[in-house]
Amino acid sequence: VVNGGGVVVIGGSNSYDYGDYEGTFFETLLPVKIGVGDKVEGDTNVVIVVDISGSTGSNFGKNSVVDVEKAQAISLLDNMRNTDKVALVAFNSQAFRLTELEPLADHKQVLVNQISRLKDGGGTVIAEGLREAIDILDNTVGSKQIVLISDGISQLASNGILYSKLAAQKGIRIYTVGVGGKTDEKQMREIALNGL
Repeated sequence: VVNGGGVVVIGGSNSYDYGDYEGTFFETLLPVKIGVGDKVEGDTNVVIVVDISGSTGSNFGKNSVVDVEKAQAISLLDNMRNTDKVALVAFNSQAFRLTELEPLADHKQVLVNQISRLKDGGGTVIAEGLREAIDILDNTVGSKQIVLISDGISQLASNGILYSKLAAQKGIRIYTVGVGGKTDEKQMREIALNGL
């Protein structure tokens, strides 16, 4: 889907939430939004926001949560087009802008290196990561997306919701990737639903 492919979902009138999927829980599971898309002129702009707070140092299978997050971020890069503009933000209780928004072809290895070197530690304020990402995307032309990779455990959680609503007002979509056995799914889901 990321590279322009399609998704086909087959089901009868009594399956998959009884059809009429737009706005349903089933739609949140899909990597696409139901409905007719609006054509956006300009670039595809993506800010990857990675949680590096102390809670991401906890074990998740044979790895730590932060190691799985880093693998997810690198996998995301591998599935993007070279022309997509990408920036990287890491956060704990504050945000760290690690790269600026540039075409992936121009700095993919820099992004991979930055992601690989991330270390966990400190508190967690998701709002700080979102704030920095919104700041990066605010004056760009084209589609604007934030991919938040986190366990969702955050101080000042309500501020994260406020920033997700602000993102929506600015035409920025937020996609959340929850990592870890203790992921705050409710928080991550609410951020994603607000950032539509």
